[in-house]
Amino acid sequence: MHENSAGGLVYRQTDAGDIEIVICRPAGTENWVLPKGFIEPGESAAEAALREVREETGLTAQILDRFHPPEEYWYIANRERVHKTVTYFLMVYLTGTTFNHDHEMAAVEWVSIDEAIDRLSYKGQRAIARQTRRRLLDST
Repeated sequence: MHENSAGGLVYRQTDAGDIEIVICRPAGTENWVLPKGFIEPGESAAEAALREVREETGLTAQILDRFHPPEEYWYIANRERVHKTVTYFLMVYLTGTTFNHDHEMAAVEWVSIDEAIDRLSYKGQRAIARQTRRRLLDST
């Protein structure tokens, strides 16, 4: 079985010039993750990523770039091996508040990019955050 998902690393720059990104803790877990979800029929990866960010965090964002390569991994669901491909996009925050996140998330927080790297639960997502830190800090 194969699943395709899409998500985003949403960042903003504070008045002090610091970079913050939004991270989420799904209900029923202690894991901190980037927002992501399934690509629905007829939806592009970019459309799915924007929708998932909006639903899971309460934020609207603009896509700036796509991370390459997509993240790929295997997991077991209902005793079946699932190959999952997740396409992540770099996004800049536009509007909204994290208080409007959906019920799938127990918490949604803005944190410094360094704190996000420490708190993100999955290696692939930490790598995306590190790549973002290099890109944004090297461009200033």
